[in-house]
Amino acid sequence: MKKILVVGIILLFLSSSIPLIASQPLPGKHIITVDDEPGLADYTSIEDAINHSIPGDIIEVYSGMYFEELITIDKENISLIGISHDLVGGDDTGQPFISGNETTLWVKTSHVIVSNFRIEKRDESGVYDCCIFLGGNVKTYQGNITVSNCTLIGGGIYCQAWGQDILVKDNTISHCGSSGINFFYTQSFTITRNIITDVHANGIYVDGEHHTISANIINSCGIGIKERGANNLIYGNDIENCSIGVYPYEGNGNIIRKNNFKNYNMTESWWEWYCFVYP
Repeated sequence: MKKILVVGIILLFLSSSIPLIASQPLPGKHIITVDDEPGLADYTSIEDAINHSIPGDIIEVYSGMYFEELITIDKENISLIGISHDLVGGDDTGQPFISGNETTLWVKTSHVIVSNFRIEKRDESGVYDCCIFLGGNVKTYQGNITVSNCTLIGGGIYCQAWGQDILVKDNTISHCGSSGINFFYTQSFTITRNIITDVHANGIYVDGEHHTISANIINSCGIGIKERGANNLIYGNDIENCSIGVYPYEGNGNIIRKNNFKNYNMTESWWEWYCFVYP
């Protein structure tokens, strides 16, 4: 009986001296909040919120001014969502406004959603003259990315990665030095219902295959849509005040139909075929 009692005391002592190992949180829909006014949300910086996130998190950024640049998403399955009002009791309204001198938002991974931000790039000398940059290396694979409902000024959306299933929709892009939407080495993208205006070079430029470019409004750009690739569908876009409507630079098997052109600045009749007014 004494032996049993002694053994029990020893086991009790050992169990109390062994440190407990905390369980790691599983990826899930954990919500992290950001507000530019201190004390209202989890963070006042978007970059800090991303740095403290785990895959599966939703980062809600509330209305206000965020002077940040090169905000980097390097974790998969992150949703960065702008909320058009203050978190608690404030009077800020409208899309969260991110302003920086360099490329503002850099997405380096897959399964990412970016939605409902106003992003202004003040200095056109930065990387690729863009507000949102996807990829960064032609050997990088990225897929399942959505960029939607954003207002981009002074820079567009640039992708340089081998990826697929990327959706760019319902964005407004203006006053870019290069292209509004510029994609290299890509496939199976959908670019739809964007409004692109006052762009020096191309409203949309794609280099790849199996893209769908539809229902975009493109106005006052050098070239409306410049396409280099194969098996792309360019359909139902409204292109106005551009020197060239649709310019298929290289490739085959592309379908270009039912686009609407107005006030293109052609001076020589042999250029007319670039406008592709197909039934």
